[in-house]
Amino acid sequence: MEAFSWLSLLYGSQFLLKAAMASRHSAAPMQLLPGREKSVTIVQAILSGDRTLATTLEANLATVGAAAFVWLVDNDDKEAQAIAGQLMAVHPAVDLQVVVCPPPPDGINPKVFKLELALPLVQREVVVVVDDDTRISRSGLAALIDGLDGGATIATGLPCYVPSSGWPSQMLAEFVNDSAINVYLPVAWMGEPFALNGMCFAMRTHEVVRLDIPKMIGPCIVDDLALAELVLRSGGRIRQTAQPHFITTHVDSWRHLGLLLHRWFVFARLLIDAQPTRRRAGVIIAYGLPPLLLWTLCLSINTWIEVYLLSCLLLLRSLTLGFLQRKFYGCVRHNPLTSILLELGQPCFLILSYFKKSIQWRRRRIMIRHLRDFTYQ
Repeated sequence: MEAFSWLSLLYGSQFLLKAAMASRHSAAPMQLLPGREKSVTIVQAILSGDRTLATTLEANLATVGAAAFVWLVDNDDKEAQAIAGQLMAVHPAVDLQVVVCPPPPDGINPKVFKLELALPLVQREVVVVVDDDTRISRSGLAALIDGLDGGATIATGLPCYVPSSGWPSQMLAEFVNDSAINVYLPVAWMGEPFALNGMCFAMRTHEVVRLDIPKMIGPCIVDDLALAELVLRSGGRIRQTAQPHFITTHVDSWRHLGLLLHRWFVFARLLIDAQPTRRRAGVIIAYGLPPLLLWTLCLSINTWIEVYLLSCLLLLRSLTLGFLQRKFYGCVRHNPLTSILLELGQPCFLILSYFKKSIQWRRRRIMIRHLRDFTYQ
C-alpha cells in the first residue's frame, strides 16, 4: 500500500506539474491586424487520400483569403490536381498558384522536395508552411506573425485535432489533444524549445533563403526536427505559440490508425535519439516514464483502497486535461477511457518503432534506417 501511494503521488505530481507549466501561457485570442495577411504566402504540400482534403483546403481560402497560396501536388496525383483545379475555379479572386511536382528522388524528404519548388513563387514577406489537413485560424496566424515580430526565427502553432467520423478518427484526435498541450507548452515555458510541430509554422522569406532550408533539411526524413536543429545551430530562436490550428484527418480503419501512430512514434524515437544525452534523459523521464507508472499502478492493485486511490488519480487526470483543453482549445475534447487506453499503449508503440523500420506516409511506403538514410519502397 505504501509503495502504491508513492507511485500514485509521483504520477499525479508530474502530471500536475506539466499542466501548471502549460497553463502559464496566455490563451487569449489574438487579433490579426487589418491587411497583415497580405504579407503572407501560405505553402501547402498536398497529397490526396483523405476525404476531408477539399473542405480543409477551402476553409483556409475562406479564412485568410487575402494571403497568397502555393499548392504543391504530385504529377501522378490526379485526384489532388482535380481538387485544386475545382477550388481555383470557385475562388478566382484568391492569389493561388498550383505547382505540379515530379516524384522526389530517393533520400530526399517528399514534403521538403515540394517546398523547394515553391520558393521561387513566394514573393511576400512571410511564408507559412501548413500541412494539407490543417485549418489555419486567424488568431493562430496572428500569433505566428507576432512571434516573428518578437524576434523569433521560426514560430509554430499548437495542434488541435477535430475528429472525423468513426472511432479510429476519434482516437487519433484524443491522442493528439491529450498530448499536445502537455508536451509543447511546458517545454516552451522552461526555455527555448528544441523541437517544433511541423503542421503549421512561419518564417520570414529572407530567412528561408538565407538558411537555404530545402537543401539543408531535404536529406532528413523528419523535416521539422531537421529544421529546428538548423535554426538553433544558426543562432536563431523558435517560438511556440499557444494559439491552436485545427486539424482533421479521416482515419478509415483501425489499421490506418495503427499506421499513423507508428509513423509518429518512429519520428518521436528519431527525435529522442538525436538529442544530447542529458536532454534525452529528461525527455524520457518526463514523457516516457508516466505511461510505465500508470501500467505499474494498474497491475499492482490489491485492495479496494488502492482501487479508490487510482480512481481518484484518474479523475484528477481527466479534470486537468479538460481544464487545459477548455482554456486553449475553447472546449473539452476528451474521453477519459479512450485517453487512458492510449496512454497505456504508448510504450508498445515506442518499442515497435525500434523494430519496424518502415512507415506509411499516405500513398508512400518509406524504409527508414536512420534520420538521413531512407528509401521509397
